[in-house]
Amino acid sequence: MNTFNVTMGMQPPYSSTTRMSRLFPDRSLVKDPWVLLREELPPKDFKFVTDIRIGDFYLVIPRIAKEVFLLQMLGKNIDVFLPSTGEGLLVRCKAIDYLYHPVLSD
Repeated sequence: MNTFNVTMGMQPPYSSTTRMSRLFPDRSLVKDPWVLLREELPPKDFKFVTDIRIGDFYLVIPRIAKEVFLLQMLGKNIDVFLPSTGEGLLVRCKAIDYLYHPVLSD
């Protein structure tokens, strides 16, 4: 009996489509970066100021929809910042590291 015809077109449960892909594979670590922050000015005006944020951040450039969606879910000026120079976004390390090493509460 030819089993090729029975399984043709079916993917086994261990296929690569079920594995979790790594997000932001080209991220780089940045310590204590300078960031741009929006400062509101009355009435209905604003300006951008630079400030230093203490801590470890990843400099990332989103390339796929999953990465963009993750960044949209994070809080602006809490977990995601604009770097004062260059391209990309600065994301707190704990926001991305949590995806691969979740902390379970008691």
